[in-house]
Amino acid sequence: MFQVSEMEKELEPMKEKLQCDRRATEKYDEKVDEWKNKVEQAEQKLKHIQDQLEEIIQQVGELQPKCAELETEAQKRNKLLKTCEVGVPLFKSFQTLLMSLGSSSIGVELILEIWKRTKFSCPHV
Repeated sequence: MFQVSEMEKELEPMKEKLQCDRRATEKYDEKVDEWKNKVEQAEQKLKHIQDQLEEIIQQVGELQPKCAELETEAQKRNKLLKTCEVGVPLFKSFQTLLMSLGSSSIGVELILEIWKRTKFSCPHV
């Protein structure tokens, strides 16, 4: 029996070391699990963001032709506006002339015909 108890005493430090290593391994495994969960959450966020990005890219692709169309229309209208703005002083002069002629229909028709033929006339006036 003496030999068994001596051996048990000799093995005691190794047994304690083994138990300590097991506890450390359990803590390590817990930390690994925590980080695995964090990585999974980050991957889910990344996938969600990528899906949103794809959706936005698709919307941009769908809106670009309409944007180009609207930009062309805006440029046309801006050009027309500038043309009309150039003709406004001339129109006001014709308007003053018409008022001075009073109700003379020949004079009014003549002035309107001249106005229509000028390059400054605006189709929307």
